[in-house]
Amino acid sequence: MKYIIVTQTYPPRIGGMQNVMISISKSLSYIEDTHVFPDHFLSKKNLYIDSKINIHNNFSPKIFRPFIKKYLVNKIYKDNDVVICDSWKSVKAVPSKVKKIFVLAHGQEFLSTNKKYYLIKKSLDRASCIICSSRYTKNLIKEFKVTNTPKIVIPPTYSVEVPSEKKYKI
Repeated sequence: MKYIIVTQTYPPRIGGMQNVMISISKSLSYIEDTHVFPDHFLSKKNLYIDSKINIHNNFSPKIFRPFIKKYLVNKIYKDNDVVICDSWKSVKAVPSKVKKIFVLAHGQEFLSTNKKYYLIKKSLDRASCIICSSRYTKNLIKEFKVTNTPKIVIPPTYSVEVPSEKKYKI
Protein backbone atom coordinates (compact mmCIF):
# COMPACT_ATOMS: atom_id res chain seq x y z
CA MET A 1 0.00 0.00 0.00
CA LYS A 2 1.05 3.58 -0.61
CA TYR A 3 -0.40 7.04 -0.08
CA ILE A 4 -0.99 9.23 -3.10
CA ILE A 5 -1.59 12.91 -2.39
CA VAL A 6 -3.19 14.93 -5.19
CA THR A 7 -2.99 18.61 -4.33
CA GLN A 8 -3.21 22.12 -5.68
CA THR A 9 -1.75 23.56 -2.47
CA TYR A 10 1.73 22.57 -1.34
CA PRO A 11 4.86 24.32 -0.04
CA PRO A 12 6.96 26.26 -0.77
CA ARG A 13 3.80 28.27 -1.40
CA ILE A 14 2.51 29.71 1.87
CA GLY A 15 -0.88 29.16 3.46
CA GLY A 16 -2.97 27.10 5.83
CA MET A 17 -3.77 24.28 3.40
CA GLN A 18 -0.14 24.12 2.31
CA ASN A 19 0.80 23.50 5.96
CA VAL A 20 -1.88 20.84 6.26
CA MET A 21 -0.75 19.06 3.09
CA ILE A 22 2.96 19.03 4.00
CA SER A 23 2.13 17.80 7.52
CA ILE A 24 -0.02 14.99 6.17
CA SER A 25 2.56 13.92 3.58
CA LYS A 26 5.45 14.02 6.05
CA SER A 27 3.55 12.04 8.68
CA LEU A 28 2.37 9.42 6.19
CA SER A 29 5.84 9.07 4.70
CA TYR A 30 7.04 7.61 8.02
CA ILE A 31 4.41 4.87 7.74
CA GLU A 32 4.25 4.00 4.03
CA ASP A 33 5.54 5.01 0.64
CA THR A 34 4.07 8.48 -0.07
CA HIS A 35 3.71 10.19 -3.46
CA VAL A 36 2.74 13.85 -3.96
CA PHE A 37 1.28 15.22 -7.18
CA PRO A 38 1.40 19.04 -6.82
CA ASP A 39 0.22 21.72 -9.24
CA HIS A 40 3.57 23.48 -9.35
CA PHE A 41 7.22 22.51 -9.62
CA LEU A 42 8.85 21.27 -6.43
CA SER A 43 12.59 20.87 -6.15
CA LYS A 44 13.58 17.68 -4.37
CA LYS A 45 16.16 19.83 -2.56
CA ASN A 46 13.39 22.05 -1.15
CA LEU A 47 13.75 22.51 2.60
CA TYR A 48 10.08 21.59 3.15
CA ILE A 49 10.34 18.21 1.49
CA ASP A 50 11.41 15.08 3.30
CA SER A 51 13.48 12.74 1.14
CA LYS A 52 10.98 9.96 1.88
CA ILE A 53 8.29 11.80 -0.08
CA ASN A 54 8.16 11.04 -3.81
CA ILE A 55 7.38 14.20 -5.77
CA HIS A 56 5.78 13.88 -9.22
CA ASN A 57 6.15 17.27 -10.89
CA ASN A 58 3.74 18.30 -13.60
CA PHE A 59 5.06 20.82 -16.12
CA SER A 60 1.85 21.21 -18.12
CA PRO A 61 -0.25 24.38 -18.53
CA LYS A 62 -3.05 24.78 -15.95
CA ILE A 63 -5.81 23.64 -18.33
CA PHE A 64 -4.08 20.26 -18.87
CA ARG A 65 -2.88 19.61 -15.28
CA PRO A 66 -5.81 17.45 -14.12
CA PHE A 67 -5.45 15.20 -17.18
CA ILE A 68 -1.68 14.86 -16.82
CA LYS A 69 -2.00 14.21 -13.07
CA LYS A 70 -4.65 11.58 -13.76
CA TYR A 71 -2.30 9.87 -16.22
CA LEU A 72 0.63 9.99 -13.75
CA VAL A 73 -1.45 8.73 -10.81
CA ASN A 74 -2.82 5.94 -12.99
CA LYS A 75 0.74 4.76 -13.74
CA ILE A 76 1.61 4.14 -10.07
CA TYR A 77 -1.79 3.33 -8.55
CA LYS A 78 -2.49 -0.18 -7.17
CA ASP A 79 -5.82 -1.41 -5.77
CA ASN A 80 -4.88 -1.10 -2.10
CA ASP A 81 -3.49 2.47 -2.35
CA VAL A 82 -5.11 5.44 -0.63
CA VAL A 83 -5.56 8.75 -2.44
CA ILE A 84 -5.87 11.98 -0.45
CA CYS A 85 -7.16 15.11 -2.19
CA ASP A 86 -6.83 18.62 -0.78
CA SER A 87 -10.28 19.60 -2.10
CA TRP A 88 -13.11 18.47 -4.34
CA LYS A 89 -11.27 20.09 -7.28
CA SER A 90 -8.35 17.68 -7.00
CA VAL A 91 -10.66 14.67 -7.37
CA LYS A 92 -10.85 15.52 -11.11
CA ALA A 93 -7.22 14.39 -11.33
CA VAL A 94 -7.93 10.95 -9.82
CA PRO A 95 -8.49 8.00 -12.20
CA SER A 96 -11.94 6.41 -12.07
CA LYS A 97 -10.51 3.04 -10.98
CA VAL A 98 -9.32 4.46 -7.62
CA LYS A 99 -11.29 2.88 -4.76
CA LYS A 100 -10.18 4.83 -1.65
CA ILE A 101 -10.36 8.63 -1.94
CA PHE A 102 -10.21 10.88 1.11
CA VAL A 103 -11.25 14.46 0.38
CA LEU A 104 -10.46 17.39 2.65
CA ALA A 105 -13.28 19.93 2.93
CA HIS A 106 -12.18 23.27 4.32
CA GLY A 107 -15.24 25.44 3.84
CA GLN A 108 -14.62 28.33 1.46
CA GLU A 109 -15.28 26.33 -1.69
CA PHE A 110 -18.79 25.42 -0.51
CA LEU A 111 -20.11 28.93 0.19
CA SER A 112 -21.17 29.96 -3.33
CA THR A 113 -22.00 26.75 -5.11
CA ASN A 114 -24.76 27.59 -7.59
CA LYS A 115 -22.57 27.34 -10.69
CA LYS A 116 -20.45 24.44 -9.50
CA TYR A 117 -23.06 22.37 -7.65
CA TYR A 118 -22.93 19.34 -9.96
CA LEU A 119 -19.13 19.40 -10.27
CA ILE A 120 -18.75 19.46 -6.48
CA LYS A 121 -21.41 16.77 -5.96
CA LYS A 122 -19.81 14.50 -8.56
CA SER A 123 -16.42 14.80 -6.82
CA LEU A 124 -17.81 14.29 -3.32
CA ASP A 125 -19.82 11.27 -4.48
CA ARG A 126 -16.53 9.58 -5.44
CA ALA A 127 -15.04 10.07 -1.96
CA SER A 128 -14.65 7.19 0.47
CA CYS A 129 -14.54 9.72 3.29
CA ILE A 130 -14.91 13.50 3.53
CA ILE A 131 -12.78 15.11 6.22
CA CYS A 132 -14.29 18.45 7.22
CA SER A 133 -12.38 21.17 9.04
CA SER A 134 -15.44 22.15 11.13
CA ARG A 135 -19.04 21.26 11.91
CA TYR A 136 -20.01 24.32 9.90
CA THR A 137 -18.30 22.89 6.80
CA LYS A 138 -19.91 19.50 7.44
CA ASN A 139 -23.30 21.23 7.44
CA LEU A 140 -22.47 23.03 4.17
CA ILE A 141 -21.77 19.66 2.57
CA LYS A 142 -25.26 18.41 3.47
CA GLU A 143 -26.53 20.66 0.66
CA PHE A 144 -24.89 18.29 -1.85
CA LYS A 145 -26.88 15.27 -0.64
CA VAL A 146 -23.84 13.00 -0.48
CA THR A 147 -25.49 10.25 1.54
CA ASN A 148 -23.32 7.13 1.44
CA THR A 149 -20.01 8.79 2.26
CA PRO A 150 -18.86 9.16 5.87
CA LYS A 151 -18.20 12.76 6.86
CA ILE A 152 -15.95 13.37 9.84
CA VAL A 153 -14.77 16.58 11.48
CA ILE A 154 -11.09 17.04 12.24
CA PRO A 155 -10.47 20.65 13.26
CA PRO A 156 -7.19 22.35 12.39
CA THR A 157 -4.67 21.86 15.17
CA TYR A 158 -4.68 25.54 16.11
CA SER A 159 -8.37 25.30 17.04
CA VAL A 160 -8.02 22.27 19.32
CA GLU A 161 -8.42 23.26 22.96
CA VAL A 162 -5.20 22.91 24.95
CA PRO A 163 -5.83 21.32 28.35
CA SER A 164 -5.05 23.44 31.36
CA GLU A 165 -1.91 22.43 33.26
CA LYS A 166 -3.76 22.88 36.54
CA LYS A 167 -6.03 19.93 35.76
CA TYR A 168 -3.04 17.59 35.41
CA LYS A 169 -0.75 18.63 38.28
CA ILE A 170 -0.32 15.96 40.93
